[in-house]
Amino acid sequence: MMKKILLFISIFSSLNFQAQCWIQIASGSQGSGGGFHCLGIQNDGTLWAWGLNDQGQLGDGTTINRNSPTQIGTDNDWIFVTVGTNSTYALKQDGSLWAWGNNSKGQLSDGTTTGRLSPAQVLPGTTWSKVSAGDQFVIAQKQMERFGVVDRLTMQKLV
Repeated sequence: MMKKILLFISIFSSLNFQAQCWIQIASGSQGSGGGFHCLGIQNDGTLWAWGLNDQGQLGDGTTINRNSPTQIGTDNDWIFVTVGTNSTYALKQDGSLWAWGNNSKGQLSDGTTTGRLSPAQVLPGTTWSKVSAGDQFVIAQKQMERFGVVDRLTMQKLV
C-alpha cells in the first residue's frame, strides 16, 4: 500500500499543471462602454483576449471572433487593460500606453482615424500612469514628475 501511495505522489508531483491565474480582467457590453470583448492579464504579465473582434479590438492581428482566451503577442510586461466600444487600451510596466481596435473618432489617440488590428504605442516616449475607456473615447493620465528641493550649498536632494 505504501508503494502505491509513493508511486501516486511521484506521478502527481511530476505533472505540470498550467492553471490560468488572472491578475486583471476587463470586459464590457455596448451599454457600459465596452464592445462585447474581454481582455485579461495573467500573473506572468501576458495579455489575453476573447469575444467579438469585428474591429480588431482583441489585438491579435485579425478580425476573427475568439470563443476562448487567445494570447496577444509574446510580451509579458502588461500591467493594466481597459476596454472601450470596439477598442482596447493597455499599460505596460515601463509606463507606455498601447491602443488598438476601432478608431473612427480618433479614440486611439494616434492622430488618425485608421483602425488597428494589433497594439500600437500611443505617443512613444511618454510615461502614463492611468487610462480609462468609454464609448468612442479614452482618458489617460501622464505620470506626474516629482520635483524635489535641492540644498544649494551641498547640491543634495532634500525631498
